[in-house]
Amino acid sequence: MKNKWSIAAMWLLALLPFILVAAFYARLPDEVPMHWGFDGEIDRYGSKNELWLMAALGPLFALLFQFLPRLDPRKRNYEKFQKYYDAFGVVITAFVAVMMGIALVEAFHPGTVSMGRVISALVGLLFLFLGNLMGKVKPNFF
Repeated sequence: MKNKWSIAAMWLLALLPFILVAAFYARLPDEVPMHWGFDGEIDRYGSKNELWLMAALGPLFALLFQFLPRLDPRKRNYEKFQKYYDAFGVVITAFVAVMMGIALVEAFHPGTVSMGRVISALVGLLFLFLGNLMGKVKPNFF
């Protein structure tokens, strides 16, 4: 990633889940919803400690988005689609942050969010974005 605004936005969004979990951790119930079926019903509860693992996805993705182009043997191709790559990094970390926010809302008030509809809509929007992006990305190793 080269655009400093994209990097800053991506890291802000990547760290947001950690901030949210830290802010609400003491008030979270010991067991929180961790998985929902296609019908939107909770089908697995887990320890509130598992939320830290979910929060770690954002920084992990942010690191990968910054360093994978350096490992790519075709690294010069990234210059041809850099702005799209930067947008991809921001959108993926935003997606993870939104998912964490939804998980926290459901931890405090199960059944508040229609998970089947919300997740389907979010994944659909993500696929629309990715489908639009793929035609603009040049060949690369990853």
